[in-house]
Amino acid sequence: MEETKAFVNGVNGRRAGQMSRLCNNMHRDQQLSLTLTCTVNYIMAIRIVKPKTSKNDFSSEFGFKWWLVHVLSVDHCSLLEVVSLGNSCSGSRSDACGKQIMRLLAFGVCCAVLVVLVNSAIHASDGGPVYAVLNQVAVSKPTTCDPDTDFRIDPSRAPPASSDALPVPNIVHYIWYHNKPVKLKFFHMLSMLSAEKYLKPDIIYFHTDFEPVGEYWEQAKRNLTKLQVVHRKPTTCLFGEPIKNPVWGTSQSNVDRLVVLMEYGGIYLDLDVLIVQSFDPLRKYPCTLGLESPVKICGSIIISAPDSVFVKLWVEHFIFDYQIWTWAYNTGRVPTDLARRYPNLVHMEEDRLEKPNGDEIEKIWGNEHFDWRHNYAVHLLWRTWKSHNLFIVEEPDFNFIKTDNSSFSQMARRILYQ
Repeated sequence: MEETKAFVNGVNGRRAGQMSRLCNNMHRDQQLSLTLTCTVNYIMAIRIVKPKTSKNDFSSEFGFKWWLVHVLSVDHCSLLEVVSLGNSCSGSRSDACGKQIMRLLAFGVCCAVLVVLVNSAIHASDGGPVYAVLNQVAVSKPTTCDPDTDFRIDPSRAPPASSDALPVPNIVHYIWYHNKPVKLKFFHMLSMLSAEKYLKPDIIYFHTDFEPVGEYWEQAKRNLTKLQVVHRKPTTCLFGEPIKNPVWGTSQSNVDRLVVLMEYGGIYLDLDVLIVQSFDPLRKYPCTLGLESPVKICGSIIISAPDSVFVKLWVEHFIFDYQIWTWAYNTGRVPTDLARRYPNLVHMEEDRLEKPNGDEIEKIWGNEHFDWRHNYAVHLLWRTWKSHNLFIVEEPDFNFIKTDNSSFSQMARRILYQ
């Protein structure tokens, strides 16, 4: 760390003269602009670079240097500069500078509080009074059940026969609800290609209200021999009982991923899941889910027989306990509680379906790596990665994976070219 300390001292030394001049020439509007940019840069740097680990330092000396340069260089501003301002503003104008510093810090605190509130609104935490009210009041149930969107089990309709004797049919399901045509992303296409390549399914059902558009959807249709598009509307009733209207497309797919598994059985996959190897060892269980942490299930991958008791118990919660405003409640907390109560109904895969998780996102998209070949699948957590980087990220495509060496790009090259 001696090199890092010298690096920091050198940067601070070069900035000292700038801060002295800044103090002597600062106007009120400049103060406000300075502090606002300081706060944003500081939060960006912490949000982007600092990993969520048990340690209190940065993961590497290089990472720490990058963070420091980022904070100190953008718009001549950082929270460290506010401290330097206090050291530089001495002498005849120390009282005036003291007042400036207090105003800057007060404004910075207000900005920080605002950012925290906005972040909390975007990423709904569970258990809060606001979300309790939203879950109970803000969302209404439909008054009637449209026969086209009312899911009922038809005893006369047998699920498709599997090509082998395993309880879970070798069928893959994707769900795409957007209420309008939306472009398919590069990694969505990769997900489907990986499923066909490594799961070798009898069929891939793509359930959708509007087909995707764009070059990657056209490539997917050309290259996937097992793909079958199933046009359907999002489920609004279960067994004749109305459920609350979902707010987001993901909420609608939360219901229907269980519905299609009760209809057909098989393997449900989120479109940001890449398959690494065959699921045959997992298809011998009536239901299999992955743990993203020791105490939480993730519903991005569900492997289920059509008569799974666990899935039936799970889907009932969408009738009497559907909390769509609480993040990952029905897809995370509910199955976790059910698995704890009925461990004999579900097989839990601890490390090979949902790891790395959101706290380890750098291992998937960043400079850290892991042995992804050990996994059955990898959940890419694209939205988590974008949020982690304040949405300032490069969208992956064919050119991206040629030069990038993240775990994602390694998996992508294997899917496409090996």
